[in-house]
Amino acid sequence: MRFNSRKKMSYKSGYIAIVGLPNAGKSTLLNAFLEKSLAITSSKPQTTRNQILGILHLPNAQMLFLDTPGWYEGKLKLDQHFRQEIRSALMDADLVLFLLDGKRPRWRESIPFFETVQSAVKVPVILLVTKVDIVKQASLISVLSDLPEAMKSASEIVPISARDALNLPKLQELILKYLDQGPPFFPEESFTDRPTSFLLCEFVRESYIDLLDEELPFVMAVACDSLDEADRHISASLFVFVERSTQKAILLGESGIMLKEVKRRTCIRARKFFSKKVFLDVWIKVKRNWRRDSAVLQKLGYQPR
Repeated sequence: MRFNSRKKMSYKSGYIAIVGLPNAGKSTLLNAFLEKSLAITSSKPQTTRNQILGILHLPNAQMLFLDTPGWYEGKLKLDQHFRQEIRSALMDADLVLFLLDGKRPRWRESIPFFETVQSAVKVPVILLVTKVDIVKQASLISVLSDLPEAMKSASEIVPISARDALNLPKLQELILKYLDQGPPFFPEESFTDRPTSFLLCEFVRESYIDLLDEELPFVMAVACDSLDEADRHISASLFVFVERSTQKAILLGESGIMLKEVKRRTCIRARKFFSKKVFLDVWIKVKRNWRRDSAVLQKLGYQPR
């Protein structure tokens, strides 16, 4: 539904899907555009699990960025959910940003995924070669010169660094060039369509991802049991689900020290983000094989198909 606002006919709006392999820099790019830490960023794969809308308001445009999970050909029902989130974003997109990791292009996976994206949409696809701030110039030239024919068919090819904002003003101009005229979809105070409960769950996951090793954060899920939000405070009760009791013990930590640290970090993050006092209760529960159980996945907000 479009937001009813009197804008001049020169005003532009549209949905921009951000896609790529895991760790290509999608969430970092979204946060850089919004100048707000909306999406979790991490060097660990499959950090993003759900499509996240980030809204950028400009004087002459409203850009609606759809951050997506990294494309991964896994067999779990949760992996199916990841791919469906990407397909859904592509269906809604007026423009696609395909991110290719400039430091680690992973051609074997990147080329077929790029071809899949191009065959799935009838809108322009801009190829972004990311992380150029940490890539030597000779390596970057090699990556750009080695682009396969399929990728050279992109509407634009732009090397960027989201962390250093390198070429982001140019990219913003290109996005404006490809967007059609139209009114805004959301009021000016909106920066996402995700509720507070979802964001709190993401902040808990982010805290555990920062504190734990490569594997454990990805066998856990977070759900909101209750939420009370007022003008100056937020109170919430959250559940963290894992698959085994040994994993629960790790998430709790000795004498509950890990859980206390997660709550502390999450409250600080949420207070800064929402500009409100935040009070959290966090509980750890064992839900065996939750990543393979369709009913459990749906209760947790994942919709495998």
